[in-house]
Amino acid sequence: MRAAATEFARTGLRGTSTAVIAARAGISQPYVFRFFPSKKRLFIAACEQGMRHVLERLRRAAAGRSGTEALDSMAVAYAELRSRTPWPLLHLQLIAAWSDPELRGIASRMTLQLTECVEALSDVENGELWNFTARILFADPLRSLFLSDRDTTN
Repeated sequence: MRAAATEFARTGLRGTSTAVIAARAGISQPYVFRFFPSKKRLFIAACEQGMRHVLERLRRAAAGRSGTEALDSMAVAYAELRSRTPWPLLHLQLIAAWSDPELRGIASRMTLQLTECVEALSDVENGELWNFTARILFADPLRSLFLSDRDTTN
């Protein structure tokens, strides 16, 4: 599953080949299809596993904290996940596949799960909650991308 998550996070559902996933995992492509009837089902399974991993990491980060202290700790944990694992980028790839009605529903559900988890762990007001969620999901990754591109051109 990690091989699938890594490849899907890099190139999305449409840009990822199951042959590449199989090669990364050290298995044959037909073996992938013994467990997943389609590339889309593999993508969904990888996204679901990734979200479970992200939520568990946020829970550990916020343990014993509340309010902005919990938010700050979760922001650090999410940034670490973003730099070390494919899971946060995979969630963005799921959102990018919004044109597919099934994937749109899954993306909405997972984003709501993430937001509800952060809300329960931090107990902050709604505006602060949505600002935090938007920042960790979109603003921080875009800022990182912009800064890394800028660093390579200077």
